[in-house]
Amino acid sequence: MALSQRYCALILLGAAFGWSEAEARDFRVDQIPHGSKFGCTSCHQTASGGGNFTPFGSATVSALGEGLVSQADIDWSRLASLDSDRDGFTNGEELGDPDGFWEIGDPDPPGTFTHPGNDRLHPPSSCGDGRVTPPEECDGENFDRRTCVTLGLDDGVLVCNEDCSLDRSGCGASGMEPAETDMGQPEVDMGFEVDQEGDEGCSSVGGSASWVLLLFFGLLGRRSRYKKRPRS
Repeated sequence: MALSQRYCALILLGAAFGWSEAEARDFRVDQIPHGSKFGCTSCHQTASGGGNFTPFGSATVSALGEGLVSQADIDWSRLASLDSDRDGFTNGEELGDPDGFWEIGDPDPPGTFTHPGNDRLHPPSSCGDGRVTPPEECDGENFDRRTCVTLGLDDGVLVCNEDCSLDRSGCGASGMEPAETDMGQPEVDMGFEVDQEGDEGCSSVGGSASWVLLLFFGLLGRRSRYKKRPRS
């Protein structure tokens, strides 16, 4: 009984700790520029707080100052230069303080502002401005950290099209077209070499494959001849 009570106590303690970590810290709302405009949704996906973080909320956890997580303050200067929601604008640009000079207690920066944790809410932009803003995949020389490898393709070179979409044709072998033969037809690798002189028919690779097939069917036929007859 004592052991069961101990387990119950540990479970309740763990649940209480997990709940406290997921709870929204309303005192942090005023620790970022224009924080009161978005409330808990700056960091959480629900207006009541708790639950899953927004991309900005996840970044905020790693930008807390010293002390317990439940009590630590946000270090805004560490967040301002990040683009948490990857919409092409830094958190500072979206909240009106691109240089990260704002401090707790300062008035909100003047001008317009947008949500730093929602990639659909950002300042006006267009293809050609050098920012990769959804649904853009690239913009000029800006590929938003994308490479052939990060896209799951062979190593190579990406190219940004005029409409800010990616040209993946330069990504290694996966972006190359089959070489053409002298007859103008694509050359296909069949796994063996053809003897153009006709002396041996196929190379050793093809010949070996043929002998394996002949041996296999020969053994199969032999086995069928020696199968036991059913008893009468």
